[in-house]
Amino acid sequence: GKNRRQFISNLPEELDAEGEYYYDRKKATLYFIPNEDYEEGMPVTISLFNASAVKTDKAENIVFRGIKFSYFVYQPITVQNSDGIVFENCEISHTSHAAATVTNSLNCRFISCDIFDTASGGVYFEGCGDRYNLIESGSAVENCVIKDINRILTCYRPAVHFKNGCGLSVRKSTLSDAPHALIILE
Repeated sequence: GKNRRQFISNLPEELDAEGEYYYDRKKATLYFIPNEDYEEGMPVTISLFNASAVKTDKAENIVFRGIKFSYFVYQPITVQNSDGIVFENCEISHTSHAAATVTNSLNCRFISCDIFDTASGGVYFEGCGDRYNLIESGSAVENCVIKDINRILTCYRPAVHFKNGCGLSVRKSTLSDAPHALIILE
């Protein structure tokens, strides 16, 4: 329609401002106009990995400690139907999706993690615990810093999302810099 906003991405003819880029997949070449704080020789990262780094289904008692999950085309962490999956002192950043999704799982925790620069939210818990029978999930976000989320999708993509669950918690965490809600309970 005539009053609709349009956005064109990854088109070489449109490069005219700082921070814009074009990636030529056939030549595996990146063309970009650097920001004013860019210095010659600074690293430039291109993410091509289009899957989760951690994908569990029916797993139990696994601890991921001190791992940096960065630069993902998809979300780095997907946990489903699992029990006792823990992410401790991890960094989850620079994603083109959410940081993590935990579905139908118990005792899954994010402890002292830094989560930032995501395209569409932080950590999503769905179906963890049973709220109709009041069975706790034991899942939590504890002592984490979640900030600068929602680079692309700006509404209904909170830092922490609890959907259809019971016994979920956010403790001693800092949630900030989101254009919409920081916590959503459904």
